[in-house]
Amino acid sequence: MNKRSLKHAKIQAVAPLRDNGKHGDVDTITRKRPGQTHHPERMTQDPKQYKVLIHNDDYTPDILVIDILIDIFGKDRSEALHATLTVHYTGMVVAGIYSRDIAETKVEEATKYARGQDAPLMITMEEVR
Repeated sequence: MNKRSLKHAKIQAVAPLRDNGKHGDVDTITRKRPGQTHHPERMTQDPKQYKVLIHNDDYTPDILVIDILIDIFGKDRSEALHATLTVHYTGMVVAGIYSRDIAETKVEEATKYARGQDAPLMITMEEVR
């Protein structure tokens, strides 16, 4: 920044104190043009959440499901065991609820891990409603 533009910047910074917040045709405090309506900040929505579901099958060993729940979904051993039993008796369990990107990554990692062990474990995701 050269001396001239630095001096101009200082004048703009001090100008609102002298002219009631107006400097030229731009309000130097809010950086909006005169007559422009002020829009309050729009309400931001939380990102959509997705459930990652593990489905039961007759071929995947329980220990593999437990390993996936611990290693990929961050469950402790007792949570993983409970979830594995839930999958076995009800056919499905929610492994976790995440934003879309994280849920997709978890599904990919868990599916890749299961396929690496020659297991047909089905892991899907669906939007939380």
